[in-house]
Amino acid sequence: MTRILCLSCTFALVGVFNSLSHAETDVVVTGSRVPVPANQIGSSVTVIGSEELRRLQPSSLAEVLRTVPGIAVGQTGSRGGMTQVRVRGAEGNQTLVLVDGIKVNDPGRDSEFNFANFPLADIERIEIIRGPQSSVWGSDAIGGVIH
Repeated sequence: MTRILCLSCTFALVGVFNSLSHAETDVVVTGSRVPVPANQIGSSVTVIGSEELRRLQPSSLAEVLRTVPGIAVGQTGSRGGMTQVRVRGAEGNQTLVLVDGIKVNDPGRDSEFNFANFPLADIERIEIIRGPQSSVWGSDAIGGVIH
């Protein structure tokens, strides 16, 4: 009788763990260039989803990025002036910016991206990778990647 009880408890626990493993999880693409569950990434990655964007109610993308650890946002002049993002102390031209997987850094500005007038209405999710793991994206991503 004890063996049957232990066996049935084992099957019940297997069922619970199996259902937990199939639960929805965040998937991060930027960190390794392939889809990986967020809880299995060994990189410094921050994902800002649409719910958090609604909660923050930001007036600009720069305002959202200021909330991320390791990111410094600098702005020249008043609102609308050149807005530069530095990741972990790297220069602005060492941060790769991707929109829907397409590189948007401006070669005319020494490969920097101007975050001043980026429309917030079209942003569904922001993935940010900081540090040396971003080097898989090339020399423009030495500081990090904002996708």
